[in-house]
Amino acid sequence: MIRQLYRVLGPEGSRPLNRLLVLQCAAAVLQGVAFALLVPVLRALLGPAPDDVWPWLTAFVGCAIAHAVLQGAAVSGGFTVGSQLSRVLHQRMADQALRLPLGWFDAGRTAEFSRLAGQNVIQVMSTPAHLLRPFISSLLTPATLVAATFFFDVRTALVLLVCAPVLFAVQAASGAVMRRLDLGRDAAIGESADRVLEYARNQPVLRAFGRTAEGYGALDEALVAEARAERDPERARELGTRAQRTRWDEGNQVVPVFKPNLNAQAKGVDGIPDDLFEQFPGFSRASLA
Repeated sequence: MIRQLYRVLGPEGSRPLNRLLVLQCAAAVLQGVAFALLVPVLRALLGPAPDDVWPWLTAFVGCAIAHAVLQGAAVSGGFTVGSQLSRVLHQRMADQALRLPLGWFDAGRTAEFSRLAGQNVIQVMSTPAHLLRPFISSLLTPATLVAATFFFDVRTALVLLVCAPVLFAVQAASGAVMRRLDLGRDAAIGESADRVLEYARNQPVLRAFGRTAEGYGALDEALVAEARAERDPERARELGTRAQRTRWDEGNQVVPVFKPNLNAQAKGVDGIPDDLFEQFPGFSRASLA
């Protein structure tokens, strides 16, 4: 990931990235040192001489303050690198688009190119500020903590070293699952964008045959598939509501599905809110006598 950032930014844009990496690495190391200093702090505080805690507590507070300062500077630098990355990507995509023949821009490629220039560029420009810091911290902070633990308790440090391969295997497995989900979500988003462009281009034909009021089945199915492929619950709910409302506006019916947890304690029917177009309407929270 870091090599790709250097490759995209080029030599002229590598200086802000170098400064960002130095700040984030230093902040990650200080965080690991602060975690390690908790051992002597708690040992002195809970021991027979609590007054001995002040030197260790001073070192701990100093590391925490230094980490906060460096982390704040790294966040600001991450947004600076992200904005520069966005400019470079848009400039290169524009130059590449000018070199492509018009026949290359069919329905699928036009939708993919629009998605690359919009949503994908935004995701890439957020990498320095939001993804690079957790990546560096996940490597340097545990390594610093394990190295510092050898000065306090060798047995604990050895246990941490033994657990490291297990944690790495779990992370690799979860990463593979996330990549598979991202590929499915990316395919659903691409299909949805393709259907939107196709629907817009076919407007003259649909109007000529009076099919505008009946909707476009391929677009509806693509919207539903995009909502089902979304991992974020709030975003999936928003996409599902949009797909249901689109179908409703086209003259279709929205059939509520009951959850298997109906409440039958109250008299009469009560508690049905006005959320017909939600992904899970409030009929599941109704009370039935």
